[in-house]
Amino acid sequence: MRRRNIFGQRVRGQAVVFVGLALVVLVALTGLAVDGANAFNQRRNATNGADAAAVAGTRAITVQKKAGGGDSSAVFSEIESYLVKHHLDDALGLEWSAYYVDRHATRLTSDAEVTNTSADVPSGAYGVEVELRYRFATFFMSILGQPDLTVSGKASAIYGPASTVVGGDLIPLAVSQQAAQQSQDGQNVCIFGSDDEENPCGDSGAYQITPGNFGQVAFDPAGTNAPGDGSSCEAEDSEDSLGYWWCQGSQYPIYLGMQLSGDPGMLSNSLAEEIDWRIDNRRQGLVPVFGYVNDENGNNTTFTIVGFMAIELVSYDVTAPADERWVLAKKIGYYTTAGSIGGGAVDTGVYAINLVR
Repeated sequence: MRRRNIFGQRVRGQAVVFVGLALVVLVALTGLAVDGANAFNQRRNATNGADAAAVAGTRAITVQKKAGGGDSSAVFSEIESYLVKHHLDDALGLEWSAYYVDRHATRLTSDAEVTNTSADVPSGAYGVEVELRYRFATFFMSILGQPDLTVSGKASAIYGPASTVVGGDLIPLAVSQQAAQQSQDGQNVCIFGSDDEENPCGDSGAYQITPGNFGQVAFDPAGTNAPGDGSSCEAEDSEDSLGYWWCQGSQYPIYLGMQLSGDPGMLSNSLAEEIDWRIDNRRQGLVPVFGYVNDENGNNTTFTIVGFMAIELVSYDVTAPADERWVLAKKIGYYTTAGSIGGGAVDTGVYAINLVR
């Protein structure tokens, strides 16, 4: 009579159990890896969304205040439009809220919430704080009873005057405060002009700079007047030359109250290649605005900087006689010299919006 090996059957049964448990663990680990990576990406997406929405809302505040007032719905709509434009509204159960913050990125004590109403933007609002959260579907973890996960993001942004500027946006020209104040946004203006009525600038009057300086300034403290050459546009290392500054901006921080040297003198015809490169590749930029000039003339002149004006380069002529050279640019924006946006106060320089975490 054949005997059954009950012990062998028991061993085979135990193996099946172990294999089953191993598969469960493998699925769990796979789910943790795949869904964990997705959770990281979703978390980054939520953070980036909150960052950009806060910047969008803060930008709307500056527009409202510059226009002399506005209502909360404009700020609310700007934030909501950003979320829709970038498809965050497609996320599962998206919830978001926004609050006005002061210049220290602290929520206002009253009327703090950004609402879709005609309520005025609070006078003490310098930015917004945005909070959002949403769910996203899991892949493998749904097998274990976790069909979705939740992520959240939070960011604040505030605006303020750009008291210091450094980098590629800067153009080595200077414009007087009078010219910056009298010109209109979107208007073509001359950074400097000439007496030649045949060019687009004509007699620029208030836009003319102290004779002998033609609006060109040096960004380095030593007042370098070296023109450089066409290779400045591709230079990997910074250099003290007008060619480098025209192409790549300033490697030196330029700040309010700083004195810039007019030693470069008139706009050199050797800079035509660099100016062409700038117009072709980065025609928008910032030029320092000066409020004070020392008593010296010619290349000894220094300009005291009181702000920055955003411009878009249009055309130029550096080959004409010195007193007939010109640069034509479209004014994008400038806000005079001391105070804050709106409320009857005087505005300050170019405004920057900064994220605060």
